Amino acid sequence: MQVLVNEHAGALLDARAADLGDDIQLVRMTPDGRLLVEGRERARGDVQPEVAFASAHVLTDGSAPVWLALLDELPSLRWLQSPAAGHLAFYDALLARGVRVTGAHVNAIPIAEYVLGAVLADAQRVDEWGRARAERAWRPHQFREIAGTTWLIVGVGAIGSAVATRAAAFGAHTIGVRRRPIGTEPVDEMIHPDDLLGAVGRADVVVLAAPATPETDGLVGEEFLATMKPASVLVNVARGSLIDETALLAALDRGHPSRAILDVFATEPLPADSRFWDHPRVVLTPHSSAGGTGRHARVADLFVENLARFRSGRPLLHEFGSAEAVGAEAQAAPDAVDFAVAAEIEDEARRRLGREVWDFIGGGAGDEDTLVENRRAFSRFSFRPRLLTGAPPPETATSFLGVAVATPLLVAPFAGDSLLHADGYRAVIEGAARVGTVAIVPEVTAEPLEALGRAARERAAIFQLSLRHPDDVLVAILRRVADAGFAAVCVTADAPVVGVRRRDRGNRFSAGSRMVLGNFAPVAGQAPSFMGGGHSRPPMSWASLRDVMAASSLPFAVKGVLTAPDARAALDIGAAGVYVSNHGGRQLDGAPATLDQLAEVVDEVGDAGEVAFDGGVRSGPDAVKALALGARVVLVGRPAAWGLAAAGADGVARALEILHEELVATLALLGVAGIAALDRSALQTHPSAGPGGAGGGPRE
Repeated sequence: MQVLVNEHAGALLDARAADLGDDIQLVRMTPDGRLLVEGRERARGDVQPEVAFASAHVLTDGSAPVWLALLDELPSLRWLQSPAAGHLAFYDALLARGVRVTGAHVNAIPIAEYVLGAVLADAQRVDEWGRARAERAWRPHQFREIAGTTWLIVGVGAIGSAVATRAAAFGAHTIGVRRRPIGTEPVDEMIHPDDLLGAVGRADVVVLAAPATPETDGLVGEEFLATMKPASVLVNVARGSLIDETALLAALDRGHPSRAILDVFATEPLPADSRFWDHPRVVLTPHSSAGGTGRHARVADLFVENLARFRSGRPLLHEFGSAEAVGAEAQAAPDAVDFAVAAEIEDEARRRLGREVWDFIGGGAGDEDTLVENRRAFSRFSFRPRLLTGAPPPETATSFLGVAVATPLLVAPFAGDSLLHADGYRAVIEGAARVGTVAIVPEVTAEPLEALGRAARERAAIFQLSLRHPDDVLVAILRRVADAGFAAVCVTADAPVVGVRRRDRGNRFSAGSRMVLGNFAPVAGQAPSFMGGGHSRPPMSWASLRDVMAASSLPFAVKGVLTAPDARAALDIGAAGVYVSNHGGRQLDGAPATLDQLAEVVDEVGDAGEVAFDGGVRSGPDAVKALALGARVVLVGRPAAWGLAAAGADGVARALEILHEELVATLALLGVAGIAALDRSALQTHPSAGPGGAGGGPRE
């Protein structure tokens, strides 16, 4: 295998030759663009490197244009190891070609040490040391301690995480904000970007460590600076474009903040006439923060590790588009309008998510037989279209638990929003609202239910409640739900413990430790156990559920119902509806497919309540089959989760739009006027079909 390197990267790998493998051949690029293989010059057409790796010297020795042009011309290239941590615009062209790109987060250590050193120097007033010594004056002075201060870290990637860890070691309280949190950020608080200004006013130290994006351009402007404490310190180790420098100079003149520690500027080199050079409240260090002595060795070691992973098919460290890229900000999401079919959204989500998170969302319990059967069940039914019926364009509006929707497609509750997108479940709510429907808000979200209730204030929302808590906690949650303005409750009854999810276990993936749990204080001890095995409360009964729900006046449905007896039991305790679900095949492996059980439950419920359905829905025709069997609404989980991962609210909206468009087309082709006109006569079962027959139309 040939590996393209610049001269300095080649020297670093020469020292690690024993770790590369005998079949690795280095193609060395000189600063003027010549290619050397084993000391002999080769034409570009004579080399076929699959892998490219450059040291940071390529950014400083003038060879960057030659290097980038060469990468652009190599059809054999499959993976680039970058020396930089952040995403560069050039990577987009490589990613579009299918080339994998990994970042090098080797500067986190020196930059974090720089930040701590600079803040400590300011707090300790080291300039006073120099003055006292120069004056030969024996005068002790007080200084401000780091312990007990509050640090706001904007951008908790690799650098921000390293800063947070070191600040916490000194006793500081850390607050983090990140575009795409992954649930493992080492901070005391994680906040949503919308709540940034509120945190600015609490911070003694504000550290900018976020990438330069359209969203962060000019982030620190007049309003931001006016919100800072008078005695606070601003540190920028990100990009100069994050700060409105005119506004900063004016704020420093006012002493708001008291000090700015700046390693980067909008214009570099900094013009000689810039006021920053001699402003008394500015500490100016031109790109010194990454000047640690060990960074080149670390990037070479990272490449060796990633090369072994690349050759064995394991996930690459810090791959752009991967949730495993701690600190790497994924490339800009594609235009969601460009997604033509649902499979494209799924593919984009797979590309962006690391294997562990992908398996967590997509996997099932046990051998995943139920997961597979959920999909297979739809193939057991065929449509029976009627011709020339004179039906008008199909009507799809309906309601569930008193909540009106324009489509019978709703979003099923799913955990892990903080693993998929920085906007979390508020993006799911927004995406669903654009299509005229609602998303059931899960109990496990990065933001508290009150914030999500406000996000859904223009459209009534439904909250999902798990039964893993003691009764008093359940009642307290129900009160919070009502106070937050939710219109109804969906009670998940099929998860007293978490199913045996072998993919997660094989990946050593602990969801509970990765997700942000906005509804539960870390010290409360009441957050669900996601790798579970034991109850966190005495076993629940229908009678105890009745008593709990009596504390709320909100209508509720019971989720997880698969049989007529359970449907009847739910109605008997006052449920307004039942929700046919097997938890997406994630709980009891070997449970029947939900579509096979739908008719049984619908027949038992009759007119006494409403029936919701989920399980394996991937298309509009799938949804129509469930509606024909008697479901009032159909919920989708994984397609919405994939939409969230692929493009945030835009991705969720597009996923639902595609399914709705297919649903409407299917209704029209069946010759029915809308979902209210659907019944089992629109279906027929195949001769080999098992349980869950259509009950209408002949078997053929």
